[in-house]
Amino acid sequence: MTGTSRADAKRSFTLGGALDGPNIDQAVQKLEILWNHMFPNATSAMDVEVVPTLNPDRVQPKEDDQPRQPDGGLLFYYELIAGESTVYPKIYVPVRTYCPNDLFVCNAIEKFYNDVGVEDPEVGEHGQGWVAREIGKA
Repeated sequence: MTGTSRADAKRSFTLGGALDGPNIDQAVQKLEILWNHMFPNATSAMDVEVVPTLNPDRVQPKEDDQPRQPDGGLLFYYELIAGESTVYPKIYVPVRTYCPNDLFVCNAIEKFYNDVGVEDPEVGEHGQGWVAREIGKA
């Protein structure tokens, strides 16, 4: 699938550079940090497409008439708030397609939190593995 490299994500996230400024620059930097943890085989330095994982343990979608989540590519949407001139870009990454398992995703998110300075929650789990333990409670 094309359009799934870090450069593609940045281009779409910023509407080809139309969204700019300090807040967007900070968001793009954080997106890069998260990207590199989520996709170690397609980091920003490599600038290659993210490839779907071939995980036999991954739950396969049912073949019925129910709508499905997107299972490939990157999905972007842009939040507009009345009275504000800022457009808030959002990205959806179907991790079940691109990451090996839930524990991998939890660990990547925890590493991201550590890198950007998000601390353990005041209540709940603490220390290494806290994200996975909190998710396990949900």
